[in-house]
Amino acid sequence: MINDKYKFIYTKLGKTGSTTVENIIKKLDGKKYHGGHYHILDDMNENTQNYFKFTFVRNPWARCVSRYFYVRQKTGSRHANYRNSTFTEFVKAKGPPYSENEYRKFLLTYGWCKHSPNLQKIYHEKHPFENQIDWISNEDGEVLTDYIGKLETIQEDFNIICDKIKIPRQQLPHKNQSKHKHYAEYYDDETKQIVAEKYAKDIEYFGYKFGE
Repeated sequence: MINDKYKFIYTKLGKTGSTTVENIIKKLDGKKYHGGHYHILDDMNENTQNYFKFTFVRNPWARCVSRYFYVRQKTGSRHANYRNSTFTEFVKAKGPPYSENEYRKFLLTYGWCKHSPNLQKIYHEKHPFENQIDWISNEDGEVLTDYIGKLETIQEDFNIICDKIKIPRQQLPHKNQSKHKHYAEYYDDETKQIVAEKYAKDIEYFGYKFGE
């Protein structure tokens, strides 16, 4: 999401409280903005590259549980392999690469993704097991955001962002809350280690630990 008035780019990552943040900031100046998820590179150009860039991330073990319950509810062909799976089966799934036919079906399901070529590439190669850092870095692995908030401290971090983009601080409502137990209750030693390996980049860069 690009806002030219307040000069910022918000990269909306799935299952990180992103819809809550989006609903607040898209009302700032009464304009309509593209919704959905975009890779940061697809919002950066010669006019916006100096804008304040921010996003929110989440503990990968918690995010994996949230995504599991999310994909089980989806009807798109991209999630068909996971709809009836157990959490252990979901964690152990290899994910991509998918066949070209499956990928064409995916594009029909996620039509908005065609507007974000860099995100489309990530989804084709890794979804639903891409690292969050993949959304906000370039091909050399350089992270391009100026500020990274965390879902675990979303209100405090959003306050800082409001100060940075010079808008009044606002209380965030909690939207799209998943109805499940604490994420740690879904793991055993094996699945905990699998997630640690799949999301090693996120865990190292953002400093997350299991149980937090």
